[in-house]
Amino acid sequence: MKKFFLAVSVLFSLNDFVAAQPCTPVDTTTVGGVLPLPCAKPGVNYNETTTVSIKTSTSLSLVTVYVCQVTLTNVEQLPPGSWMWELWKDGTQIGLGQPISLNPQNNTIERACLRFMGNGTVEDTFNVKVSASARVHASSSCNPNTFLLQIDTAFYIPFVVSAACGSVSEEVAEPEISNVFSVEQIQPNPATDQILLNFFTPRSGLVNFKISNLAGAVVEQKLIAAHAGQNQIPVNLRHLPRGLYTYSLTYRDKTITRRLMIWGY
Repeated sequence: MKKFFLAVSVLFSLNDFVAAQPCTPVDTTTVGGVLPLPCAKPGVNYNETTTVSIKTSTSLSLVTVYVCQVTLTNVEQLPPGSWMWELWKDGTQIGLGQPISLNPQNNTIERACLRFMGNGTVEDTFNVKVSASARVHASSSCNPNTFLLQIDTAFYIPFVVSAACGSVSEEVAEPEISNVFSVEQIQPNPATDQILLNFFTPRSGLVNFKISNLAGAVVEQKLIAAHAGQNQIPVNLRHLPRGLYTYSLTYRDKTITRRLMIWGY
């Protein structure tokens, strides 16, 4: 009898996670990418979402090409614990390996919602790896005879597990000089082996920094624990080849993107 009640208890505990509920993308940025996941508290049931923004056109060897279909192939490197995830687009749940058709003729950005459910057991900052493949065409019509190639890619979602998540001290109001997130031009630009990020956040929080090449692939990404006010963060570029890149910083629901030239050293 005890085993029966234990099984029922586990069943109802998991019910919060297995009941599929559509989620809606909330990001309104005009660049591709993904926002960090909200912080998770160890041992506490977690049910939060992030938005994946997909650029339907990009430059490949100075030629504009179009992303007509993407397929999620794997989700891994989740924090230790028990986790489930769901991918939703336009109110429809998308399974692993199920192609998502895009419409580059009408949309420059398409968005999907990724939900994570479960609980973590270890405090740390993690980068959840999401792998996908994209079918690239020479025309926005996505006609089969304009197919060029298939690209396998991956992006990383910053995910913090901490006992401080949602604590009273975390919610105490901080004095604000301004309520606007802003980013100054990096120095130097063009760069050689290092740049200095200068940005302002009205409150302490997480800032997602990434560098992408002209094909749209993320080549550098880090999660910055910013304090309220002006922040200066050095970034090492020695591992990146010379060329033209874009860099972006995301704070809450705002993303600022600019260009970066690396000359090498």
